[in-house]
Amino acid sequence: MGSEAFDLLTDLCNPEKPENCAFEDLVDLMGNHLQPKPSDIADRKSGNREAYTEFMAEYERLGHMSIEENDEKNEPSFYLPHHGVSSQNSQTTRLRVVFDGSAPSTTGWSLNDLQYVGQNLQDELLNLILRFRQWKYVICADIMKMYRQILIRPEQRSLQKILWRKNPSENISVYTLNTVTYGTTSAPYLAIRCLKQLATENQEKHPEAARIISDDFYVDDMLTGGDKAENVIKRIEEVKTILQSAGFELHKWLSNSPPILEQLLPKNQSPQTISFDKHAKKTVGIDWTCADDTFRFTINVQTERPITKRTKIRIPRYIFNSLPVHIELHGFSDASERAYGACVYIRINLLCAKTKVAPIRSITIPRLELCGTLILSQLANKVKISSQLTFDKCYLWSDSTIALHWINTSPNVLQPFVSNRVSQIQSLTSSNEWHHIRSEDNPADILSRGTTPTDLLKSTMWWHGPSWLHEPEENWPMSILTVPKFCKPRHIPYALKAKVEVFERLDHYGLKLQLSKCTLCQNKVEYLGFIIDERGVHTAPDKINAIVNCKVPNNITELRAFLGLVNYYSKFIPNVATKLNPLYSLLHLSHLGVNKCKAIARSYFWWPNLDLDVEKMCSNCKICTTFRNNPPKITFNPWPLAIRPWSRLHLDFLGPIFNRKYLIIVDTYTKWIEVFELSSTNAINTINKL
Repeated sequence: MGSEAFDLLTDLCNPEKPENCAFEDLVDLMGNHLQPKPSDIADRKSGNREAYTEFMAEYERLGHMSIEENDEKNEPSFYLPHHGVSSQNSQTTRLRVVFDGSAPSTTGWSLNDLQYVGQNLQDELLNLILRFRQWKYVICADIMKMYRQILIRPEQRSLQKILWRKNPSENISVYTLNTVTYGTTSAPYLAIRCLKQLATENQEKHPEAARIISDDFYVDDMLTGGDKAENVIKRIEEVKTILQSAGFELHKWLSNSPPILEQLLPKNQSPQTISFDKHAKKTVGIDWTCADDTFRFTINVQTERPITKRTKIRIPRYIFNSLPVHIELHGFSDASERAYGACVYIRINLLCAKTKVAPIRSITIPRLELCGTLILSQLANKVKISSQLTFDKCYLWSDSTIALHWINTSPNVLQPFVSNRVSQIQSLTSSNEWHHIRSEDNPADILSRGTTPTDLLKSTMWWHGPSWLHEPEENWPMSILTVPKFCKPRHIPYALKAKVEVFERLDHYGLKLQLSKCTLCQNKVEYLGFIIDERGVHTAPDKINAIVNCKVPNNITELRAFLGLVNYYSKFIPNVATKLNPLYSLLHLSHLGVNKCKAIARSYFWWPNLDLDVEKMCSNCKICTTFRNNPPKITFNPWPLAIRPWSRLHLDFLGPIFNRKYLIIVDTYTKWIEVFELSSTNAINTINKL
């Protein structure tokens, strides 16, 4: 075990969570797990009880748990139930004791409820497999009892107590678990954090070994390799030295090169197959066979009749026959009404693929094609980041011209659904990487439309891409798509948006504007002695000369003419306010209010300050003020009651229903309803029905 100890990452300071648990209640609760059960007889016959006892004895012998001599009731403590899990496929341990950190205590809380999960430090399994497929020589190993090599601080070990007795005749004893316990929330984070710390401490001295410890471990499984056997052996020896310094021991060695195993472990007797999905959240079902260096996928399908065909799929692990000089990445995407997906090739072998079922709600095919290109961009970017290869070129192919135009368009001018996905695609890829491909040459068509296993096995295009991909680039079919370069749209002022809409409607109906007669589309505009053109705003020379050469007015008449007052009124009237008093009285004779008086005045005359004069006149009128404060209310007289049938009718129209319209007639007296079908709702047909 290592020399350093770690915390359990508990959250005991939270006032909503208990700081201590009742000892007596927990003893009774956990003691129930040690009571004899009917299944114990079967376990005794199968040897599980002996294996269980042997496992716990080894746990104590290695110092991973110790008996509690003085049980402190005042300190925070927690008791974990435990049970055995047997695995006939395990190569080392047929039965393993599992400690249940999710079991609630009498307070309702479990130990996992009191712990932090920690940051996700583990790389994705897909990235690890992609790197694993690019090396010529690979090697796998497993850290022996990884969790149990990491100590917990003594002051927090009371949170990992268990009850145990070797046989039913003995008294129950209290034990504390001294190491990180599998089955607790913080265990994966603490284990991976230890490996990350080891890689950081040895980064300068052993950079390659530190990279392997940091990137090529999936929890306790190591999957690494290289293109030269001597380099692989050197790196693995450095990894072993670093891990042994922290108490970690590698075992379960596997390699596709027997000479490498002979130099690392001369007495190695590893099995033929390793499965590296046991720590995955989902069972991926991937096995690697050393003999033929292939991945195997076992399909378990429950059918009414037994499957006579093969239930295992094999694909080569190594993606190259020999490491090429130039490496190209090719990706293809496609979509249909049922599904959309993408596949990635390292010329000319299939590397990985991903597909999704189309949403239930109806989405247009171009939008589904765009979703397929988004998956392709994400998958290609993941391959670039996770792989240690340097790609000379990257080609991304799609048979949707609309999706390719969207990708080369600014997201600002697109609708939200399209804009969001285009933004992601443009952030992950470059526009010059996208190319058009014919549908019959697109291998991703198999993802979107599906195929039978027999056809998939025989499909050369699926496993190795289009046939022309094997040829030089100059022999590839030319793309029929010429993607235009979209300029950034100019900002249209708000005052011009209404005019733009008018022009668009005129253009829609085929009407053309004569620019020579349009005052909006002039290269030069004269306004108040200035000229506004493409050079900017500057003075008009003829206007300046006219002002300079203008005769200076000598009297009031000439001054009014110079100021434009004569032209403005057509004839200047002195004392106009006094002369308009009779006109005020005539306009206000009916006391119609301010707005109606203004309307009547404007329809016949005009004078300066017309609005102010009318408002002042109405505000000084007592009658208008009275009616404005207490407006008269109109009394609505009810309709007289109908005295006989069909004396008063109510009419209404209904429809169209199935392209038919109806006239509904209701008699007010009898409430009788008549419905007539109408060919049209014009007045003639309605009168004829009446």
